[in-house]
Amino acid sequence: MGLLTDPGRNDQFAKLLGAYYMKLSVIAYVIGVAWLFCLVDDNFTLKTYFSENALLPGLVQHEFSSLNENYALKQHRMLMDLSKEDSGYVRERIKKSFQDLGLDVYDHYYNYSTPKHPDKIRNGHGVYAIVRASRANSLESIVISAPLRPANTKHIRTEGSIALMLALAQHFRHKNYWSKDIIFLVTDNEHFGAKAWVEAYHGCKSAAVNAPLYGRAGSIQAAINLEIPSPDIDYLDLRIVGINGQLPNLDLVNLVKLLLYKQGMPFVIHGFVELLERTPHDYTEKYLRDLKTTFRMVKSSALGRLEGNHGFFQQYNVQSLTIKGIQSMGGSGRGRIGFYRLAVALEGICRSLNNLLERFHQSFFFYLMTSPNRFISIGMYTPPFGLLILPLVINALALWARDSSAKSPADNSLSSVSTDKTSVAAVLPWLVMAHVVGVASFMGQFFLDFSDLPQSLGTIILEVMYLLFCSRFMTKRDANCLKSLSLIEMAIGLYALSMLNFPLALLVALFAVPVAVWTSNDQPSPARIVHAGLIILLYPIFPVVLSNVWHKLPEVYDPVVANDVFEMGTRSISAMISEYFEYGNWLDPVTFLFLMPLWILHWMTFWAR
Repeated sequence: MGLLTDPGRNDQFAKLLGAYYMKLSVIAYVIGVAWLFCLVDDNFTLKTYFSENALLPGLVQHEFSSLNENYALKQHRMLMDLSKEDSGYVRERIKKSFQDLGLDVYDHYYNYSTPKHPDKIRNGHGVYAIVRASRANSLESIVISAPLRPANTKHIRTEGSIALMLALAQHFRHKNYWSKDIIFLVTDNEHFGAKAWVEAYHGCKSAAVNAPLYGRAGSIQAAINLEIPSPDIDYLDLRIVGINGQLPNLDLVNLVKLLLYKQGMPFVIHGFVELLERTPHDYTEKYLRDLKTTFRMVKSSALGRLEGNHGFFQQYNVQSLTIKGIQSMGGSGRGRIGFYRLAVALEGICRSLNNLLERFHQSFFFYLMTSPNRFISIGMYTPPFGLLILPLVINALALWARDSSAKSPADNSLSSVSTDKTSVAAVLPWLVMAHVVGVASFMGQFFLDFSDLPQSLGTIILEVMYLLFCSRFMTKRDANCLKSLSLIEMAIGLYALSMLNFPLALLVALFAVPVAVWTSNDQPSPARIVHAGLIILLYPIFPVVLSNVWHKLPEVYDPVVANDVFEMGTRSISAMISEYFEYGNWLDPVTFLFLMPLWILHWMTFWAR
């Protein structure tokens, strides 16, 4: 308490902090970055293991036979023949196939609209069938889902997924060991259908729910989303990251991985094809591959985008992932993976999930995969992240202490507190105005015409320029106080964001912390210009645009390419806004409500007199 009340000790603390704050900041940041890169090494990672012993993975004898495989191939040929037919007719044929197997089949009707055309309400229609558990009374269930896509889709075709589901339904329907219902779900209209069904199943009232579901099963324990084009695929791609970087329980990932290994099926994580190659014996090559794998996962989580319909199940605490089948030869030739091995692996997954006595809870929910067999736990990556944020706190305290020690020694503690309050009151309007610009930019999206996006960006830039012009009338002391408050706000915000989406907070901290801490207007003209350029590069929208157009930058001198880059940039901003309205991607509100006000505040203090 003496440090907080004794003016002499306050001056001593201020002098000590003022003399060493920059060195402490550099040391903390460098150690934090080095620590993060060390975590990729096998000496710091953990080998994947099962925490839930009730799963008993791979201990059952598979019963899926060649007859079931022939049925899957027959259904696949039927779906391929119908690929040019209307989607409604294809859906009715799928519904009849489930009914012929004797399953309980239900329709799901819903409404939806797109952000570009919010006034145009469209109708959707999904189908789902349920294999009732013979050893329980519909208390729990497992979902196997697949999207129904037209032949001209730009995504992976899914006729193989639906054929595989029908074969599994044929095989599962007469088994007496099921203690959980098995739901086979076929949705249309891409993610709109899956989102509407999950919301309706959990009783969520939204604009998409047109009518309640008449057919229900038990509480969903896990979900597997399939995107298999045909029985001729070369390898599988596991997509585990959901919306806003949410991850399934690691036990589910380990279960799927183990059973795929058991059937000898090659697979990758998030499309990183280098994982198909043998593990390098050279330490440097292995480290670089693990680093790339980790970065792939960090990037996918930070962007928060939907990479499969499994993301909607994760929002309701249902552990889920997507299995994609990839044809590396463009669909020509015979792949290494057929329906039989895929079905045997899915049968093993369902039977292991059938053994669960309670929800997934024992293994990790927060982790980073460095390879299919190793991961970094939350307890390992949190301390270095704290060191990355520490320079913000150190510099904020140093700026505050510098202003406090600038008063005359005759000032007593009471006048010192009064002066501090006056300084905060003087910069409070600037703090409020910066956040008003961020809130106005975000709320304007609710009334935004996507064709007027460049004009909307121009309006934001004019608002920012107005604040920058006004900041020229700010005194040096007020600028230091404002920067101190903004650094504290950034530190608190990044700590909070790391609890929601750690990869996003990590990427922001890696690039924003050094710029926020070490850029200053107390520099010669050349250095000041460099600092100003760094701040401009970290304008919150710019990194989002850069992540989509960076591969075009080497040819940007060409006018045609430059025009393409501009269109790609505006489309990336439109996509970020659309993703927020369609399925709640947090990247948009984080950008406009958190990062933009902080950027404006830092830009204002940089240009203050």
